[in-house]
Amino acid sequence: SDVCSSDLKFGPEVVISWTSDVAAYVEKGNFVHMGRVGSDPDYAALSACEHLFTPSGARAETAQGKGWANHRVHVLPHLPRLDEAATTPVSRKTFYTPPTAKLIFTAMRLVNNCGLETLLDAVARLSGYYLWIAGDGAGREALEHHAHERGVKPCVRFLGWHDELAPFIKAADVFVYPARQEDVGDAILEAWEQDRKSTRLNSSHSQQSRMPSSA
Repeated sequence: SDVCSSDLKFGPEVVISWTSDVAAYVEKGNFVHMGRVGSDPDYAALSACEHLFTPSGARAETAQGKGWANHRVHVLPHLPRLDEAATTPVSRKTFYTPPTAKLIFTAMRLVNNCGLETLLDAVARLSGYYLWIAGDGAGREALEHHAHERGVKPCVRFLGWHDELAPFIKAADVFVYPARQEDVGDAILEAWEQDRKSTRLNSSHSQQSRMPSSA
């Protein structure tokens, strides 16, 4: 059934349609209706929304190409901003990682299209490397199983979600962002800020994320 303003007893200022298929069921009310642009959005359904938000600049550009005005499309990256203050790295002992190991760090939502299985496959071909994964999501169990199947579970640490990424980036030797469908957003820039070598999967958005030649 439709969600109408009379059903919302608590009087919200913002109502979010997390998937595009439910947007049409929200009747207009005394609130701002926002729609999330996922990986496969239905823009016809999202037309019921007043504003859109997306974690990806490329998806924002697609929405604008569909006729959405710039001021109605907002980019909200998944990862939080890092504190610019001096950062103390996390002790590797905290996560049972040898101090002499080469350490790879990544941070992202653990969902089915996050690309982490590719990174796990790569780690399986390396010797003496450990992988720290910060983040959480519905795909975590499948990724842990994949790590076990590839024989790398002993050198992979699933850290859960952390708001402060800087100490983890600082502790690592390299930051990897394997997402297939996302813009780099803030993540790889934050790794550069911490003066760490960084790489990402070569995707359709890779031209937007080249490291400045002066860096």
